[in-house]
Amino acid sequence: MICAKCEVPANLTATATLAPKGEPGEPLEIDGTIFQHDGKTPAANITMFAYNTDSTGHYSSNDDVFAPRLRGWLRTGPDGRYRILTIKPAPYPNHTEPAHMHVHLWSDTMPEHFIDDTWFEGDPLIKPTDIARFRNLGTFSPIVHLTRDSNGVWHGVRDIRLEQ
Repeated sequence: MICAKCEVPANLTATATLAPKGEPGEPLEIDGTIFQHDGKTPAANITMFAYNTDSTGHYSSNDDVFAPRLRGWLRTGPDGRYRILTIKPAPYPNHTEPAHMHVHLWSDTMPEHFIDDTWFEGDPLIKPTDIARFRNLGTFSPIVHLTRDSNGVWHGVRDIRLEQ
């Protein structure tokens, strides 16, 4: 895991800003709630490490996935809610994997693990079999429906159900 070896900031909120102001690319906000395995009870005090490529499909100048430039941490409150502020990532150059965001989760009672990458609806690199596999998951789907507001910011919702 990437974040198991990183130094987590001491005072986390439920919002993580991955991309600094002025980062090239289209602004993106992902909101959601992390739920216990029942899919109904909000999960409090879950730490999330999220990271994505930049608008050219790279993690950093040397493209080191273990040292991504656009990254951040957050911790859910009692309501399980979270928000990620970043830019819409580009897919890796010369690859067939859709544009995506990586997320790792852990808590004092749960070991670190990563969840399915967050993909973005309409990406031509998402395979029809993947669309069919996640079709009935609603906001728990890793394929996020995006809408753009009048300021040009993309918005999406991805709820997360913890494993048992």
